[in-house]
Amino acid sequence: MKGKLRYTLICIVLLIFISGCSRKYVAYPVHASDVKPMAGSGEPALKYRASIDIFKKHFSGILLYKKTDSLSSHIVFVTELGMKIFDFEIKADSFRLISAFPGFDSKPHLIEMLKKDLGLIFQTSMYSQDAEKRKKGIKANVIYRIPYQKTYAYYFIDAESKQPVRAYEGNWFRNKVKVRYENYSNGVAGGIILKHIGLPVRMNLTLIQSQ
Repeated sequence: MKGKLRYTLICIVLLIFISGCSRKYVAYPVHASDVKPMAGSGEPALKYRASIDIFKKHFSGILLYKKTDSLSSHIVFVTELGMKIFDFEIKADSFRLISAFPGFDSKPHLIEMLKKDLGLIFQTSMYSQDAEKRKKGIKANVIYRIPYQKTYAYYFIDAESKQPVRAYEGNWFRNKVKVRYENYSNGVAGGIILKHIGLPVRMNLTLIQSQ
């Protein structure tokens, strides 16, 4: 009898906890006035010095994020020797590979990983769909939860500057990928660090210039 009562009480507590968590988010279309884009009209191009580690491969060079028109952007990575490793195009809801260095294009799992990671960093899904907004921020952050690649992307936005300070991919209890934005200057992140949890995958970006 005592065991059944204890089980019932645990179930009630869990239901209260789950229902309480679910009420923290409400449907909310995200606009540029809510979260500032990585490259807005004032910064059509961002150039970062990049260090990318993917399993046992290391690459260093320049990562360029450039708006080509009002609807399209490109993310291009060029090594220090001048070799173009990849060129992705972001257009509306699509994120597709334009070109890749021989070896990369034959490894679709690496291409998909790069697409997910770069999409998370540069908020490619932020404005294309409704997000869920946490009513009560943590440490002056507003949290947006967005469906992302069969899971969720969480963005922690500074309530005052409207700029991201952290991002996660996964779910609230288990993060697969973490991103940290730091050293903002003139509305642009001076440093971005991405790392996978449990995998030897890491990306460090340091701003060279915005144009």
